[in-house]
Amino acid sequence: MSGIELADIMSGYSICRNTQFARIFYRLQLIEAYGTEMPKIFKVYQSIGLASKIEITPNVLKISLPNTRVATNPASETHTLNSDERVLELARDLGVISRKDVERLLEITQTPVGRILKNLVEVGSLVKSGNGKNAKYLSP
Repeated sequence: MSGIELADIMSGYSICRNTQFARIFYRLQLIEAYGTEMPKIFKVYQSIGLASKIEITPNVLKISLPNTRVATNPASETHTLNSDERVLELARDLGVISRKDVERLLEITQTPVGRILKNLVEVGSLVKSGNGKNAKYLSP
């Protein structure tokens, strides 16, 4: 929207492009009030030590939010210790885990779970038994 700047957005000011949708979302309780979400979103990310990014041009409002479920480094495909530690704790607690167990634990899809498990096997933190969907993982 023309005439709105980053400082306006971060202070809670908003201009609705489609007031009918905004009213519907408000009535469905999908939003609390107009303009309050951006400061809340950025505050939550700051509280957990992650940086979100917002860019504004005359034609674009771009918001980049970090993925809090699995953070990867595309160059090395390593994952946050938090995810790895949670998977290892699950393996210790259950004795044997499957890919599906990790998907449920981390609430992420098959592909990133596969990367996490592969990495943990490669570094010797888990031992893989079997292949494909029947693969199981255990602590060494």
